[in-house]
Amino acid sequence: MQVTAKSLVTEVLSVARAGRQPSVRVSLLIDACALFGFSANTVRVTLAKMRAAGDVDSPSRGLYRLGPRSRDLSDRVMGWRRVAERMTAWDGSWIGVVTGHLSRTDRPALGRRGRALRLLGFRSLEDGLYVRPNNLVGGVDEARATLERLGLESRALVTRLDELAEEDTARALGLWDCKAIIVGYQDLRLRLRDSMRRREELPLEESMREAFLLGREVIRWVALDPLLPAQMVPAAERDALVEEMVRYDENGRRLWWRYLGLTESEVAA
Repeated sequence: MQVTAKSLVTEVLSVARAGRQPSVRVSLLIDACALFGFSANTVRVTLAKMRAAGDVDSPSRGLYRLGPRSRDLSDRVMGWRRVAERMTAWDGSWIGVVTGHLSRTDRPALGRRGRALRLLGFRSLEDGLYVRPNNLVGGVDEARATLERLGLESRALVTRLDELAEEDTARALGLWDCKAIIVGYQDLRLRLRDSMRRREELPLEESMREAFLLGREVIRWVALDPLLPAQMVPAAERDALVEEMVRYDENGRRLWWRYLGLTESEVAA
């Protein structure tokens, strides 16, 4: 994913929010973006546009935090440490989302719909029908509420599917490349270990850039993980990646504060 001033601001504010530091000084956002070559003026213009769009707001002069429309998505992405808590045992049933009666020409709605379905791990079984294993805590009711918070239209039909035909079950099981998911866990875990080993050998700014980019890649991988049941993907592989990322993230935060010349307590207002 391309690094932009907007994506950097969003992710710094997301990290701060996850760390119970809801507001960040504009000077720190400027310093963070400077690491990737963005000027102070670019950051200020970006903040003005994001504020106008509702992506950020400013509780007081010189302080910024995520805006209301960004918080649900941010909370989901930054909740990567607790993804296992979203899952329960799978009884073989499915959650289905019927969208065939919804608009196919409203591009903003289509974008929100697609993002919500991807974030909850749904895949298209038929035109206008998306499915996933019914192994999320809260079942259909919680899935429906979460999808709507993430942007799915309330008119979508979200329901439990039982007793699919054998051939339909086989097709549903084949919607996810489970082998690729497992390989992805393993590859990212090795990359985190290698990056951690090399961290002290690199110049601070180069180490910071690598930590930010790789950390962002892993967090987004975990956030977009379809959270498939153990019958499809061994939970141990996902858990091992999350544990490795926790160590990497904690070390990376110390690097971050060192780069900014601050202690954690100085970041928030």
